[in-house]
Amino acid sequence: LAKLVYDDVEVDNHFDIKVWTTVSLDFDILEITRTLLETVTSRNWDTNDLHILRAELKQNLRGKRFLFVLDDVWHEVYDDWIHLVSSFVGKSGSKMIITTRNHTFTRTGGTFHTYTLGALSREESWSLLSTCAFGFDGSAYPQLENIGQSIAKKCR
Repeated sequence: LAKLVYDDVEVDNHFDIKVWTTVSLDFDILEITRTLLETVTSRNWDTNDLHILRAELKQNLRGKRFLFVLDDVWHEVYDDWIHLVSSFVGKSGSKMIITTRNHTFTRTGGTFHTYTLGALSREESWSLLSTCAFGFDGSAYPQLENIGQSIAKKCR
């Protein structure tokens, strides 16, 4: 869902800057800040000085509307989040989307609006699996449909 939003043409037109970065289990403020800054500026930053990286990021976001997507976040320490996002100062309307499987994270605090994705129906699961595995015509491989349906059922 976040990827669909990120790739939308209207979203492209609305934001001056868009960055997608995967965080996963390793929540490293220095590396996240560096990745964001390198994408925003289209150049490498070799310093390990977080203060410099944060100041440069803040400077490069000033007056611009940005969208940051932090994908697959697991880290729950609220103070670390405050420290990270304090350099995210852009034009009004700037947004940050965070995707996570960690429900504790969504209750950490802050001004997060959460959207919890529900499970797919059996039909939706099969449609997704058959489209990914076989292209748009899942019926082209009828000999694999039973095993595919079984896999889709387990993936719900």
